Parts: sequence; C-alpha cells; structure tokens
Amino acid sequence: MSHFSVVVFGEDVEGQLQPYHEYECTGLKDQYVVEVDITDEVISKYRKPVAAIQLADGTYHNRYDNKFYTKTKDAPDERFVLPEGATEVELSADDARLNGLGYATLDDAAKYYFGEDILYKNGKYYRLTNPKSKWDWYQIGGRWTGFFKAKKDFRGFLSIGRPGLMTDPARVGYFDQAKKEDIDYDGMVSEVAEEAALEWEKVRKITGGLGWDAWEIFLGMHPNDLDTARKLYREQPAIVSLRKYDDYKFWMDDALGDTKESYVASKAGSVMVPYAYVIKGKWYGKGDMGWWGISNGDVQQSEWNKNFLDVWNNSSEDTLVTVVDCHI
Repeated sequence: MSHFSVVVFGEDVEGQLQPYHEYECTGLKDQYVVEVDITDEVISKYRKPVAAIQLADGTYHNRYDNKFYTKTKDAPDERFVLPEGATEVELSADDARLNGLGYATLDDAAKYYFGEDILYKNGKYYRLTNPKSKWDWYQIGGRWTGFFKAKKDFRGFLSIGRPGLMTDPARVGYFDQAKKEDIDYDGMVSEVAEEAALEWEKVRKITGGLGWDAWEIFLGMHPNDLDTARKLYREQPAIVSLRKYDDYKFWMDDALGDTKESYVASKAGSVMVPYAYVIKGKWYGKGDMGWWGISNGDVQQSEWNKNFLDVWNNSSEDTLVTVVDCHI
C-alpha cells in the first residue's frame, strides 16, 4: 500500500534485497523465513464471542450475513437492516458453535485468520514469516525512474528500468542504474537548487514577502486539539494567501516559510537521498515504512541526509548504484 525509494550499492541487486522480502506476499520459502508459534492466538480466536442475530423464530444467524444488508435507489450503499422481531445478541463461542456459527474447529479458526499454509505439529500451530521483511514487491526505476543524472562524458554502463504506474518515462540523460563515476551528483544538486530558488521566489511573491510558522509549532502548542492547531496555522496571513492557489491548498512545505538560503540548502541536501539504502546486503532506513505511506521511527531528515551522503562519498567510483521502487 506504500511505495518508497531504495538505493542499492553494489552488484546483485536481487540478492541484496532478497533477505527483506515479505513471505506472506512473495511465497518464497527460503532461509530468511521462520516458523512463529501462533497457538495462543488461534485459541483466542476460536474462543472469541460471536455477534449474532436472533430472529423471531428463535434461530440464530451471523450478524454480518449479507441477507441483513440492503441497497435502495435512495441509499445505494449497503445498510444493515434488522428484521422485524429480531434482536442483536452476542453468543459465547460454545453457544455459537451449537447454533452453527463461529469456528467449528481450531483448524477453521487458524486457517481463517492466518491462511491455508499454516503448520500444525506437536500440538501447536505455526505461521511462516520473514521477521526482517521490508517489501512485498519491487522494480528497478518504477516511480523513481530517471533518479540519476548521467555525466555528459560518461563511459560506463547505464540502465533504465520500467516506469511505475502513471509515471513518465525517464528523461533523456537520466537513468536508474549506473556506476558512481558516471553519475552527475553536482549537476543534480545544481538543478534542484535552481528549482528551489524559483519556488521560494514564487511563494514569496504570493505572500507579499511574508514567511510563516510551521505546522509543528501549532501542533506542539495544541497536541490534543487538532482543530484549534489547524485553525491557528491557517489563519497566518501567508497561509491565507497561499491557500487561494491549488498548488498550496491541500499541502504546504513549511520549509518554504524559512529564508531562501535555508530552503535551497535543505532541498539541495536531500538530492539523491532515498527512503532507504542497502549496502553489502544490509538494510538501512530513515524509518519503518507501513501502509498508506505512514513511516514510523523516522530520524531527522538532516541526519538521514548526512548518513546517506557519507555512504555515497565513501563508496568507490566503480560502485554500481541502483534505484529501486519498493512496495509494502
């Protein structure tokens, strides 16, 4: 449900990423997959009370049976409708089984919650998983195709992967895989710095030269009242002006509220910095990516930039560098 960029240093991109596959999606049973005891969880699911409907005739039915949900022209979305004379009840797991509801056996509960490939041996249930998983599929390039700018006088190997869904192909002179010596890092920094300066000037023209305080300041002042924090943030004169434009209506880079020099430096310092990188088969991430683009445990961006660029600067010129679009 989330895409994120990963830079792989060195040869054998597939082999370096392999230790971090999500078994539940890849189905690859390799040395990175282990058995996890889920017996207690299975028993808990088996014993879980069941929401039910008792009809007027005394029979019990699953609360979420499709027959209790209807659609109409006026209400196209499914809505729960309790039949006349029926009541909603909660049955114990044992009573539910007596009425044909819930899970008849532990195996049924185990397979429903954990899938068909669970293991049962010596009286215990196990599921297979890779505890170090980071991705469920990936492709070279993808949403980050054209990540690297090639030097004009490059002499080595350059490669372009496939663009991601609704992603434009890589621009001429930009690639997804190359030797470090053929990547024009300085040229990339110059381009980003120039674009950042123009963006800052555009914003200042809209705001009449005014800056603004970042969202985090208001959130810190009102951590338990998001509505008040949002109201105060949006009442800032610069934000009021910017929200009149579609480009700034729904999301704002608060770094633009700082000085021009600071904004340009922050953008230039993030050039070529991915969400994660892999070197010698070891994974390093800014945080732990979850669904819907939500990342947990992130380090500060400035610290992460330095971390990555230290690795970049210390890599030999003949190091193969590849950008990968990972999904989880």
